[in-house]
Amino acid sequence: MAAEPDPDIAREAIEYCYEQDWTDGLPVVPASRELVDGFLAQTDRAPDEVLWRMDHLGRECTVQTAAINAAMAGCRPEYFPVVLAAWDAVMRDRAAKGAAGRARAVRRR
Repeated sequence: MAAEPDPDIAREAIEYCYEQDWTDGLPVVPASRELVDGFLAQTDRAPDEVLWRMDHLGRECTVQTAAINAAMAGCRPEYFPVVLAAWDAVMRDRAAKGAAGRARAVRRR
């Protein structure tokens, strides 16, 4: 039988996420390496594959970054392929509409 989770430890981890400005005020699940690896195991895409880039801000989102964000938002690992498909669809739509100045779709190889 698994040990019962300690709510005080969970609360401390959540508060730490707030202190790091890793949340916009919505509830957050601290993302452990094990949890993120569970998300990455759901796809054959490389963790360092870039999903989108914002050149003017010097930012990008990789598959691993998306996994971390999905985990922190409370997504289940088995739903991660849907998250990636949604990102691909949004970026394709933005590229098709010529959304200049926004995130740039990165073509999958």
